[in-house]
Amino acid sequence: MHRYYDVAENVEPLRAQVKAMEKAQAETEKELGKLNEMLSALKVELDALNANFSAANGELSELQSTAATMEKRLTAASKLITGLTGERTRWTNDIVSLKEGGGRLVGDCLLTAAFISYAGAFSADYRRDGIELDVADVVSKGIPLSQPAKVEPLLVTDAIVQGWNSDGLPADENSVQNGILTSKASRFPLCIDPQQQDVSWIKRGNAQTG
Repeated sequence: MHRYYDVAENVEPLRAQVKAMEKAQAETEKELGKLNEMLSALKVELDALNANFSAANGELSELQSTAATMEKRLTAASKLITGLTGERTRWTNDIVSLKEGGGRLVGDCLLTAAFISYAGAFSADYRRDGIELDVADVVSKGIPLSQPAKVEPLLVTDAIVQGWNSDGLPADENSVQNGILTSKASRFPLCIDPQQQDVSWIKRGNAQTG
């Protein structure tokens, strides 16, 4: 009995300590369960917030892209309006010029017809003198005529002349007139071409158009 008493006296505090620890463990596990439940709820809420953030961020990116596109369109529209304003001025001037030029069309056509019909066989100086005589004759008869009187504007455009130049035709007035006579006259031209410029121009022009 004495020995049992000694053992029980030593074991009883340990038993009490174990019971206290078991009680503390149970309380801790209960608290841990609550914390786990709270953590699960917070995780669900966090997932929802992340989903909302992703949706809002996607919407923001789409709005920014739309805003950038609209800004580009607005800039392009502003440039177009500015350009059209300048074009309107040019068109207005062209209309005025055409209205004014309509009255001079008869004289201009007479001059160019005379040039096409008769000037091909002459040199640059004779052509110039002939055009001046034709102009004086037209003016003396009271027929309106563009001033300064030139045959090129009614027969060919600047773009065509530039194309001829790129094909090898010289850019001087006589060569341009030769190009007009070669391309506009109904008769076949006779080209006196010691430098082979006309031959080169004709070949290159036909190669590009053919």
